[in-house]
Amino acid sequence: MPPDPEWKTTAEDKFHIYCVGRSVDEGRKAAMRWLIEFVGIAMDNKTRAPKRPEPLRAHEDEQILIERLDHGKLFDIKHGDAIILANVWKGCTQASMHPTTKTSHPPVDSKDLAKALKVVIEHLEKNLYVPTGFNLLEIVRDQEDRTRFKL
Repeated sequence: MPPDPEWKTTAEDKFHIYCVGRSVDEGRKAAMRWLIEFVGIAMDNKTRAPKRPEPLRAHEDEQILIERLDHGKLFDIKHGDAIILANVWKGCTQASMHPTTKTSHPPVDSKDLAKALKVVIEHLEKNLYVPTGFNLLEIVRDQEDRTRFKL
């Protein structure tokens, strides 16, 4: 998130902008990891294959997966797109601990996150929203309209 070249920015301003950009990026990765876990996908560290997320022992009853909601269905770990989700989950997990640039960790750039988000949204639409009579796109547009009129 570089500053606009037209701005008269100080080194302090540039550092502030950099920090905000890093925070946004970390939040994006944390949210994507949570969404992927919500639909029931993680990565097995030994086999690098998709698996179900493991709840913390002390908080097992607090784990929220899509299957706890009416009509909610876990993502099939044998589906071809499960590896996309598992890789992004793993990459987001590792990228939140330290930078993954030029490492063997799964990539989590904006293209990878967008691909995984598309898979999650299609799953949510098919297995959560449509069975309950809702359309996710209409809900998002309605929220955008409400926000726009409040400004």
